[in-house]
Amino acid sequence: MTLVLMGAFLSVNAQQGPLNDYLGKYIFAEGSPVAEVSLTVQDSSLVINSAMGSTAIEKKSVDTFYLAQYDASVIFKRGADKSVTEVAIIVQGMELVGKKET
Repeated sequence: MTLVLMGAFLSVNAQQGPLNDYLGKYIFAEGSPVAEVSLTVQDSSLVINSAMGSTAIEKKSVDTFYLAQYDASVIFKRGADKSVTEVAIIVQGMELVGKKET
């Protein structure tokens, strides 16, 4: 029984592991329609949270997701050390860029 539970725990962590790069708070430029968003994991899905609400985003490729509620692309950008440093949300012809808080 312990082995089965341990296997389930490792399976969940393995599924969430790749999403951990994206988790955190992102701050947008003053005057942006969105001041900040946070990224969390719920039920093995990446969820974007803002003052406008929370919704899961769908992975399309490496570092690229789709926010169906707003028909928006969500693209994560990485620094030289391969860590996520920014998120760009492309919606209604605008590109909103938020810097990850460290």
